[in-house]
Amino acid sequence: MALRSGSGEMVEEEEELMAVEVDLVRWLRRRRSLWRRWRS
Repeated sequence: MALRSGSGEMVEEEEELMAVEVDLVRWLRRRRSLWRRWRS
């Protein structure tokens, strides 16, 4: 992750990170629900 002098690029990287976090949360929730279903 190279931060260059352009502020626009930094904003883009932050948005990408947020998107990754959202994907992670969705994946964890899906896994948790699947795990619960499998245990019961």
